[in-house]
Amino acid sequence: MNPAVPRIHWFLLGIATVLLVACTVAARIASSAAVLPLTLSPGSSVTYTVVRLLPDTVRIALRFERKQGARRPELGEFVSRSGAGYLLFESPGEPVVIQVRGPSSAATFEALPAGSYGATHIGRNLVVGDTDDNPHRFQWPPNNASRPRLPIGISKVTLVVARVGDALSGEQVSAILEPPLSFKSASPRYGFLWWFYFWPVLAAPLVGYAAYLAWRVLRSRNRSASAA
Repeated sequence: MNPAVPRIHWFLLGIATVLLVACTVAARIASSAAVLPLTLSPGSSVTYTVVRLLPDTVRIALRFERKQGARRPELGEFVSRSGAGYLLFESPGEPVVIQVRGPSSAATFEALPAGSYGATHIGRNLVVGDTDDNPHRFQWPPNNASRPRLPIGISKVTLVVARVGDALSGEQVSAILEPPLSFKSASPRYGFLWWFYFWPVLAAPLVGYAAYLAWRVLRSRNRSASAA
């Protein structure tokens, strides 16, 4: 053992480095979305195989193609009036209803009006549907407790198109099984991994400490060589 640097310092540095690497990898896994093509025709389906490091629930979004900045009124507009436990949309868009089957439960989701716009796509989030048969009215906040649950490990999630409006029938979209972690939000239990988006900042003190320990070792060896 080099007396200049007790072994415990290297041990603690090694443990901290392993934890940093493991949590950074976990954050990368937790923030990876699963994206598959889905044709909006009744009966069409797609199955995901996903990994969860901690328990989670299913969150689904659809991404529609957007050409030359078109607004696509058939996708609706996220402008609403709120009431007691609901939102009322004047332009909810063509209905899209999808049956989502998780490992141990299933739920029926319906698409909200378009809520995100990119240069080449328009996004519609899906929420667990209610039973009032009013396409303009959505329960709010959504019934997230009814979303299928995903346990720790590998799971399969199947989406089956149950109903779609005529204007969207047959269109191919990107169906997104959203991750539990993103830069803007984190699911319960995943919040601590958010900090590892900044892993270079967290790594800087470890690199500095490793450099300091290495300097101590080199200085001690140079002194020993001079004394000899």
